[in-house]
Amino acid sequence: MQKCFFQTGSAVQSCCENLDKHKTDLFESINTSMVYKENEIVLNHNMLNIESFLISDYHILIVDGEAGSGKSALIKRVIGNFSDETAFLAFRSIDMDVDDKLRFLRLHGILKIDEVLSVYKDADFRVVYIDAVEKYFSMENQQTFEELLQIFIKAGWKLILTIRTTYKESFHNSLLNKVKVQQYHVVPIHQNKLLEVSDTYGFVLPEDKKLLELLGALFYLNLYLSLDDLDDETSVILNREIFENKIWDDIIRNNRKRKNNMPTRRENTLLSITMDMLKNENYQYEIQSVQ
Repeated sequence: MQKCFFQTGSAVQSCCENLDKHKTDLFESINTSMVYKENEIVLNHNMLNIESFLISDYHILIVDGEAGSGKSALIKRVIGNFSDETAFLAFRSIDMDVDDKLRFLRLHGILKIDEVLSVYKDADFRVVYIDAVEKYFSMENQQTFEELLQIFIKAGWKLILTIRTTYKESFHNSLLNKVKVQQYHVVPIHQNKLLEVSDTYGFVLPEDKKLLELLGALFYLNLYLSLDDLDDETSVILNREIFENKIWDDIIRNNRKRKNNMPTRRENTLLSITMDMLKNENYQYEIQSVQ
């Protein structure tokens, strides 16, 4: 990734460093591999040629797929191919849900968006990644989001957007009709590939077709591999309902750690947070400080 040059201790340096940290934090939370019995499993089942997009006349690359299919993980892998002459910024879509475009970068410094973009104006390629843009439809400040997209496009930046397939058509029709868009669909893991991986690493796949279909998404396969006794033939009888219950008990509730009634307290807390988010149609939850 391109380094930007600035006067030491300047507002430009502070803002660029904060944006770089924000990008790092975003991608650190995204897994590109899974672990089963200390073996790292990497599934490169989707092949996206990011270099061809960069040199094309497309303004936007929109990557769609089902929830948990590995859209963000795919992007994390392909950006590793960016050259040192590529300027790259990354944001969550909710970062752009602000009441004024001038407030967009307020958490990162005192610079305005136009001032930040000018820092990278001489880069060979300028790319911005925006994660989970389906959240646009629940934003309080949709107009600001739209304005920021146009600012990046008019400044000559390439945009990479991830979105759930269900929302893709509506998002495209609402915001992207006037720009050139390249599309890429993240496909689930084929059952033959799942069988190959299970043979290689020694875990048993269930026979239930609905559960096997669910495991085609990397998120759910990763959860499945976190369960106990997957090398036991009894795993064959798992169905989707049993799997979801085991995930809730073993991973979310975490029944393995029972000190001070922790599973029940954790469960109640998660249910409370989820109900609050659904009630307010919000994708984020503000943790209240304990007095």
